[in-house]
Amino acid sequence: EGLKRAKSLNKNSFKFNGGVNYNLFLENKDKVEIKELNNFDKVIGYLGAIREIVDQDLIIHLAEKFPNHAFLIIGPKYCSISKLKQKHNIIIVGEIKHNEVPKYLKNFNIGIIPYIKNNFTDGIYPAKLNEYLASNLDVISTDINGVLEYNNDNNNIIKIAKNKFEFVDCI
Repeated sequence: EGLKRAKSLNKNSFKFNGGVNYNLFLENKDKVEIKELNNFDKVIGYLGAIREIVDQDLIIHLAEKFPNHAFLIIGPKYCSISKLKQKHNIIIVGEIKHNEVPKYLKNFNIGIIPYIKNNFTDGIYPAKLNEYLASNLDVISTDINGVLEYNNDNNNIIKIAKNKFEFVDCI
């Protein structure tokens, strides 16, 4: 849809999805050990900035539904995360260096993209999708356009949830 609009303005418009340095993920054999994860059955992870587009209420709902799973959040904070800090199974690492991403993703069983669906998020392609896939993770996302388009082009390999109940079912 975005490409169609761009082409209506300029016929020489092209769409380029984000990429990933696949070799960084292939060559990495190390894993960052996070001792807080030892008490949990699985690790459901989010990689990326924590800002207003991240559905913190969804993450809290998931943490309540899956108290034996850890919800590992890795990335810089650009908004309040006080609600997230209240749950024992939400572990917040904070910002890491980009070359460390593969080592942290080795802790994840599932990578999530819990974005609020709005005009802004419907116009983005989350780079974390490529990083999750390069790490051979199952991915669950809210139904934002960039992920829907990716899914449509790639045999529906991403689980899509339209609401918090579907997200629970996907997990």
